[in-house]
Amino acid sequence: MTLPALEKIVSLPSLKSFLNVLLQNAPDGVLSAPGVAFANDQSSGLCRNEDGSISIVSQGKSSLQINADGSLSALVPSLGLNVTLAGKMKQLVMVTDFGVVHDPNGENVTANSIAYLSAITMTSGQARLHHPQNITAVLNPMIFKVPIHLELAGTIMLARDTNASIIELQSSNIVIDGLGTGILDGNRTGQVGGVGTALAGITANCTTTSAAMPLPPADPIAISSIRIRNLKIKSVFNWPISLGFISDCRVEGCTFYDSMSSPQFIFSADNCWFNHNHVYDITDGGFVFYQGNRHCGATGNIIHDCHDGIGVYCDNDQMSADMFVTIQGNIVYNNRDSGIGLTTGGSNPVLLQQRVIVAGNILANNNTGGRSGGGSIGIVGAQGVLIDGNMIFGDGSNGTGTDPSYSIFVDGVSSFVTIQNNIIGDCGSASALGVGIWLASPNNCSVINNGFYCTQGASGVMKAGIGGGFGAAGIYRDNYTMGAINGYLDQVNKPADLLMQQRQSNGSLAISNGIEVTSGDLIVDQGRIAFSNFYAATAQGANQSGAQAFNQQMVIVTVGASGAGVIPDIDIPNGAPVLIFNRTGNSIKIYPNTNGQIEGLGEDNPLSLANTQCLMMFKQPSTTYTGGQWWTTLMPAGTGS
Repeated sequence: MTLPALEKIVSLPSLKSFLNVLLQNAPDGVLSAPGVAFANDQSSGLCRNEDGSISIVSQGKSSLQINADGSLSALVPSLGLNVTLAGKMKQLVMVTDFGVVHDPNGENVTANSIAYLSAITMTSGQARLHHPQNITAVLNPMIFKVPIHLELAGTIMLARDTNASIIELQSSNIVIDGLGTGILDGNRTGQVGGVGTALAGITANCTTTSAAMPLPPADPIAISSIRIRNLKIKSVFNWPISLGFISDCRVEGCTFYDSMSSPQFIFSADNCWFNHNHVYDITDGGFVFYQGNRHCGATGNIIHDCHDGIGVYCDNDQMSADMFVTIQGNIVYNNRDSGIGLTTGGSNPVLLQQRVIVAGNILANNNTGGRSGGGSIGIVGAQGVLIDGNMIFGDGSNGTGTDPSYSIFVDGVSSFVTIQNNIIGDCGSASALGVGIWLASPNNCSVINNGFYCTQGASGVMKAGIGGGFGAAGIYRDNYTMGAINGYLDQVNKPADLLMQQRQSNGSLAISNGIEVTSGDLIVDQGRIAFSNFYAATAQGANQSGAQAFNQQMVIVTVGASGAGVIPDIDIPNGAPVLIFNRTGNSIKIYPNTNGQIEGLGEDNPLSLANTQCLMMFKQPSTTYTGGQWWTTLMPAGTGS
C-alpha cells in the first residue's frame, strides 16, 4: 500500500487514526511509504508498535514516532540524507530542506510537525539546523530526544488545543539559538491548561502538576549541556522555561514576556546560570530557583513589571535545599511585590536557602502593590547569606496600610546573615513610612556600613534606617544617614551581647565592646569624658558574699542599713576609677572582689564609708591577691560657704 500525501492530513489524531486503519490491512503490520520525502528507500515505511505508537522507519530503524497520546518524538538518528543535502552536512541545513513551509495560519500543522522533527533527527550531531526568519510554523508539541543545534531565527507557534509544552527536552547537548529574532509563541489564548497539565515554552523533566505545583517525574532524565540563547519566548500558559534535573545549563540573552508563571530552574539544577535576559509582564515571578539548585546564579538580567523579581524558593521543608546561589548585577524594578526573595515557605520555615549572595543589584520601586511589610529584598528561612553593595530606592511608594515597607527584611529563623555596603533611599509612602532594614531578631546577623537617605529630608517617607531587633551574637557598626530622614537612623533593639560600634542617629559613637589603647594618648580637644549611667544602689548583706554588686564606675548608694555593704563587679578592669557616694544616712561597708584586699586591711575585709563620704578606688593586679589590690582615697561631701 502507498501512503497518501501527508499534507492532506491536518491533525495528529486524524493522522494516527488514519494510519492505524492502513496498518490493520497491511501485511505484517508494516506499510511502505515511498511518498514520504525523508523515507524514500525500499526498507522505509510505517510500523505500529505494541504500546500503540506508530514509528516512521528507515532501514529497519525508528527515527520519528507518533506517540499513543498523539504527540511527536524524534528518536535516535537513523535516516540517511539524500544527495542534495549531503554537501551541507557539518555546516548549515535549512528546515525548509525537509519540507517545512511558512504557515502562520496553521493550515499544515501535521506535515510541518513531522518535517520539523525529521529535520532534527537527521541533522543531530551532523549540522546546525536553521529556521529562517521569514518562516512561521504552527507545530504540535515536540520532544527533542537527540542532541541538536537549532538556529531559530523565525517563529514557532504552539498549535491550538494541544495543552502541552512547545518543546520538551529529553537529551543532553542541545543548543537553541534565537539569533536575536527567533520566537517561541505558546499561543496562550489557544490553550486551556487545567489540573495536572504543565505548559511551558521549553521544559525538561517538568510535565505534570498537582494544583499549581509542578511535580517531579518518577524517573527523571539527567540532562546536561543545554544552551538557550538570544530567543524570545512569549504568550506561554505556564512557564517560558521550566528546566529540572539539569546541569551545565546557560540561558542567556533571551526575552520572556506575556506569560503566566515564572521562568525557572527546578527540582535539581547544578551549575546552571540565567544571564543577561530581559523578563517582564509575567503574572508570577521574573525568575525562580525553585528547590534543589546548587552552584547556580542569575546575573546581569533586567526584570520588571512582574509579581516578584528573582526568587530562591521552596514551598515547604520537604523540598531540597538551594545552596551556593549568586544573584548579582541585576536591575529589578516596578514589580508588584518583592524585588529579590530568599524564602522557605510554611508557618515555621527551616533553613533551606543556604549560602546565597545578593550583590551589586539595582532595585527600584518594587512593592508597587503596596503590601504592608513588602519590599525589595526578603530573607525567610535562610542561612549564610551575604547582602552586599545593592542600591535600593523607592520601595512601597504605593503603600496605604499601617505597616511600613522594608527595603531589606530578615525573619527571626534566618541566621548568619551579613548586610553590608547597601545604599537605601526613599523607602515607604506618605501614609506608611518605611524602614530601610528590618530585623525580626535573627541570630548571628551583621549589619555593617549601610547608608540611608530621603530626597525630601526630614519630611521624606523613611522613618528609620534600621528597625526591629538583633538576636544573639550580632554585629552592628558604621551605618549612617546621608542628611536628615523622617525619623532616626537607629530604632533597633540591642541585646547585651551585641558587638557594636555605631553612631547613634547623628549623635555620638556607641561602642559595646570597649576600646583598648595599647600605646599613645587619648586626648579630648573639645568635649568631655563622662559616665552616661549612674547606678542608684542599695547596700545590703552583713558580709562580702551578701553585699550588693555593681558594674558601673559611678555609684550612688541611697538605701542601706548600718553595716550593709556593696562590692564592685569582677569585670571592672584594672586601673578603672570607681566612685562610690554614700547617701544612705548610715555608715556602710565597701568590699573588695573575692580574695582581694583594700589598702592594707587584709584579704576580703571591708572599708567603712561614712554617710556623705565619697570613695574613689582603683584595682591593681596582684600575685598575692587574685581579687586584686585596691587603692583608695576618701573625699568628704561638699559644704556651703
